[in-house]
Formats: sequence, structure tokens, C-alpha cells
Amino acid sequence: MTETTLEKDPATGPGLRGTTPVHNLLGSLDLKLRWSLLGNAVLATALTVSAFGHLWTLTHPPTPEYFATTADGRLIPLIPISEPYVPQEVLLTWAAQAVTTAYTLDYVHQKEQLSRMRDLFTAQGFNSHRKALETSGLWTAVAERRLVTQVVPTAPPLVTNQGVIGGRYAWKLEVPIRITYQGASSVSLPQDNIAEVLIVRMPTHELPRGYAIHQLVTRPGKTS
Repeated sequence: MTETTLEKDPATGPGLRGTTPVHNLLGSLDLKLRWSLLGNAVLATALTVSAFGHLWTLTHPPTPEYFATTADGRLIPLIPISEPYVPQEVLLTWAAQAVTTAYTLDYVHQKEQLSRMRDLFTAQGFNSHRKALETSGLWTAVAERRLVTQVVPTAPPLVTNQGVIGGRYAWKLEVPIRITYQGASSVSLPQDNIAEVLIVRMPTHELPRGYAIHQLVTRPGKTS
């Protein structure tokens, strides 16, 4: 009887059987562990950044902004009256227009014109301007002689001084103007004057524009 001997495959021998699946399982577990550690590290970093951000917010709160509202619901920023608030070029343009309005009168609309001037001034400034029109005789002359005054700026306004006065920011300006008085049958010679203007900051919740004329006087001056 012939005996047949079978050779054993080393890969399937008793000492090596099943090692390939075990190695694959260990490799998979190692990969999952690495991803888990990476995820934990990312999460820890995010939590640290969030904690520092929250701490920064608590220790560095944003500067609050305050607003008032007008009668129609518009928001108005509350700017301290010790600050300029308005660009100078805007102020100069407004000053030229305001001075023109303050000296423009006609015998038909005198009272309405005076009423409109009130918005250009502080309360004290308006009272002083009204008294100046009366004491100079201009108010009466316009009414009795049926005059119309024509006012024209002859040069850009000039800032002569600015700074805080009595807690308010203020500007001193000179506005060159030419005034002509026209009647029913005659026209006066043009008069060249320098309007000296003191403009002060106003609380924006009282006057949204934020500034007004506090003093307005004129003196003779060559403007051209």
C-alpha cells in the first residue's frame, strides 16, 4: 500500500492560520483611533478659541452708541456738543446760506421771513438778531418804504477761530456780503459788509442739524 504525503502550505499552517484578518482589524482600529484623537484635538482647539472669545467680549464690551428719535421716527446720533460733529465744508456752505436768509426781507413777507429765521439761531441768538433788525431801523424801513433787500455773498466764508467755548464747540466766521435795497421806484447803491458769525454746537435731539448761529453782527467792509 502506497502512502501519500501532503506538503503543508506555510500560509495555512497551524501557527499562521487567520493572521491576515487580524492584521487588517488592528490596522482599522489604529486608523479609527488616530481620527478620533484628531477630532478631539480640533474640538478642544475650537472650545479654547470660543472660551477666549467669550472672555474678550466680557472684558472688552463694545462702546455703546446712543440715539434719539425725531417725531417721525428717524434715529439721530447723540454726539457730545464739545465735538465738531459737522464737516467744515458743510458748515461753511450752510453759514453763507444762513446769513443770506437772515438779511433777506421784503415788505410783503416780513413776518413769515422772520419766523423762518428762528430755525437758524439759538434762542438767544434769534432774540438778539430780531432786536438788531428793530434798533437799526431796517425792520421799520422795509415795512414803511415797501422795500425788498437783496443779499449776495461775495466771497467764501472764512473761519477765523474755532474751539470749545463754555463746553460747546464753536466757530467764528466772517462772511462777506453785499446788500441792496430796492423800492418801488428806486434802488440803493450796493453796500459791502462783513457778517461776523458765531456758530455753536447744539444737542442733536434738540436740533438734528447739530449747530446754530449764536451771534450775528455786520460791519462795513470792502468785499471785492
